[in-house]
Amino acid sequence: TIAKAIIGFFAILLALIGIAFLAVGSLVAVEFRTYASGGIFNDVYLWGPVGVAIALGILLLLIGVFGVIGVCCEHRGFIKAFAALMIILITLEITAAVLGFVYRSKLDDELQTGIEDGIKKAYSGSDPDTNTKKALDQLQEKLHCCGGTGTSDYRGQIPPILVPKSCCVDQSVCVDILGPFYTEGCTDKLHDLYKKYSNVFIGVGITFAILQILAVIYSCYAVNADEGSPMV
Repeated sequence: TIAKAIIGFFAILLALIGIAFLAVGSLVAVEFRTYASGGIFNDVYLWGPVGVAIALGILLLLIGVFGVIGVCCEHRGFIKAFAALMIILITLEITAAVLGFVYRSKLDDELQTGIEDGIKKAYSGSDPDTNTKKALDQLQEKLHCCGGTGTSDYRGQIPPILVPKSCCVDQSVCVDILGPFYTEGCTDKLHDLYKKYSNVFIGVGITFAILQILAVIYSCYAVNADEGSPMV
């Protein structure tokens, strides 16, 4: 029937979207892994969204498989499971969206605090943390930024810290005191990077929510329409 064909289409599409979530989540994990390993960021703010994206991708893939099996084998139980899992997923997504808005308001403060604490750990006179220093250097070199808000995060320490070469625009001609140094702080750079990835999730999420509702409607229609059919 047309309803079954539509369910099959949605199931395959959901599986593909699941693969997309897995890919984006893995990309973000790789992008931020070095910074997290250096202890710059709170694991909850970094790995929480990444974990949700990867878990959602796996769940979508499984739901898509249930839908495809239900349609291909004309198995009413799988189609019912497909619809039930979709309803559960919609509920989880609403919860995740609310939590996302709550944590997003705290993101900038967490990023700034993490970088400030990282600078203190990396350049502590008594016991400097080389892993944190390496993470800061890679962060500043890759994003072309310096400190949390700028060079003042180093020069404002007591005692003052020399601005590291990873803050230099051109390390081959950079002078320890004069620079030239990157003028933008890493907090803003990281916020922009986080916003870029979150916008991708939001766009995919809105599209996916519409598809989910349609898939649930057609699944219920297919099960009710086929009550007298030989489906298992």
